[in-house]
Amino acid sequence: QVAFCWAHQRRDFTDFQKAHPNNAILLAWAESWLEEIAQLYALNKRRLAVRDQPEAFQKLQAELETAIAAMKKRTNARQALTVAQKKILLSMERHWEGLIIFVSNPDIPMDNNWAERLLRSPVVGRKNYYGNRTQWAGELAAIVFSIVETCILNDINPFQFLLSYFNA
Repeated sequence: QVAFCWAHQRRDFTDFQKAHPNNAILLAWAESWLEEIAQLYALNKRRLAVRDQPEAFQKLQAELETAIAAMKKRTNARQALTVAQKKILLSMERHWEGLIIFVSNPDIPMDNNWAERLLRSPVVGRKNYYGNRTQWAGELAAIVFSIVETCILNDINPFQFLLSYFNA
């Protein structure tokens, strides 16, 4: 089962707001969805904070499931909406099972922001040095990026690690 990202789903609503800056009704509609998504993030954060407390966890799990059910019901109510609004809700409906995986499996995050942040350095770097020009150089860069990010994830100074490695 594929997990989908709430941050990307949320972006549909922020993009919608940018596309309709002068329409108070449409702005309010998108804002209400953004608030509902923020509520899911808050409920999930509170739920994860008490994973080791079964009673508190179950209470927050029930709250989260209620919020998800209400949101699902709201995605189905598409009468009197614009084509653009319906498009966003149809997308959410198509991805729904992947969006709610985090509810039944707390180990799965609501979004992939963490993974995307890890990719940021190599992607920005690639823009700065305009590619590697050869296959072996690209493979070497991928290995070095992997080593550096692994060091960072494990609270190891990458420079000191590489210096020790090369000295050895």
